[in-house]
Amino acid sequence: MVQVSSARDSWICAINSSSGGSVLVVAFGLCYWIVGCDLISNSSRSNRCDDRDLAQEQTERLACWDTQTYDAFGSLLSVSEDTLLLGYWEGRGHGDFRGGKIRLRRSTNGGESWTQIKTFGTSKDQEFFGTTGSRIYGGPFFLSVNIGQRLYTYRSEQGSTWSEPIPIYSGAGFASARGAVIEINKGVLMKPFYWRSKDDIGEAQEFRSMVAFSRDDGQTWEDPTTVLESMDRSNLYNEASYVYLGRGRIVGLVRDERKSRYHQVLSIDNGSTWEDAGMVPFSQGSFPHPPKLVRAENASGDTVVLCYYANRTNKQLLVIPASAKDLIREGAEAWNGSSEMQIASFTRERSGYPSIVHDNETCRSVVMAYDEERPADADILVYAVDLADMLGCRND
Repeated sequence: MVQVSSARDSWICAINSSSGGSVLVVAFGLCYWIVGCDLISNSSRSNRCDDRDLAQEQTERLACWDTQTYDAFGSLLSVSEDTLLLGYWEGRGHGDFRGGKIRLRRSTNGGESWTQIKTFGTSKDQEFFGTTGSRIYGGPFFLSVNIGQRLYTYRSEQGSTWSEPIPIYSGAGFASARGAVIEINKGVLMKPFYWRSKDDIGEAQEFRSMVAFSRDDGQTWEDPTTVLESMDRSNLYNEASYVYLGRGRIVGLVRDERKSRYHQVLSIDNGSTWEDAGMVPFSQGSFPHPPKLVRAENASGDTVVLCYYANRTNKQLLVIPASAKDLIREGAEAWNGSSEMQIASFTRERSGYPSIVHDNETCRSVVMAYDEERPADADILVYAVDLADMLGCRND
């Protein structure tokens, strides 16, 4: 059974038991496992968090917590100017999803300190993992999770009260997601996900990168459209990220686990049809984890697409820019490798999965990723990244 919070945004404190352990707190008829209600900030990080390697002066570590559990696959969402919501998965390890929990934390000072854990959902009897979070500008929030082999999303107007799970894809095979919901033409929402014919990746023969569309603000989702497809394991398509560039044009990067590369894809008709624009040069030899594309502006007001990704070979968290116009005209060759910037480095190669909140006015991003220290221990890290040099803008 999956338990999901629908309580109002009140951070519930645990009652300390005589043994000093966690206490099950029941509020509004729902169950939470809570450990304290303190704030986690720079001063309360463990020594191991303090030892993380920051590669550039433009990067500041805002927060890190070491809970001795496997905390990963996070999503960072903007609630208001200084308020951030962070959803992430807590489990046993990178590929062990039974008994997982979806956790929530909140910051009201731009990521410098965070409330203690709030449990969004958990399951003891089946795989329960995620999260993929997103927020439509000025509109609803979404958190996508897997329950068993099925993909669902939870929807919230303000990031406090959440809907019942809404199915994205519940057909045969296995479906999962990492890419965020984005808004495309005239209020239509697009949700990327991937599908394979078997739950076990070693047994599956068919692999598809897909997108689903909603025309009612995410309350229901239409049958999906295939972006890329492989019927014979020649490509193992999975996680993807997309940006809408106006006038029906959408650019995306799709991870190919067999080729260990990103394929760049383009649609010029609001996602109805897609073309493969080729494999991205900067992903060559990097064995990358899922990308995260962000739309930004440079000093001249031109649209720039930023790709945040983890180079698993070098165990680095990186960001690389490309002109939106060049991405449409030149395809995969448009990425500016000379401007690539390293944000931080990781302990082990199974780290990364970045999520970003970007502020065009300040040319700064708040970036979240996770660092796997051991097979059963991974930590969430939050950074502030100054992109003034990359985007050519002043950051006063």
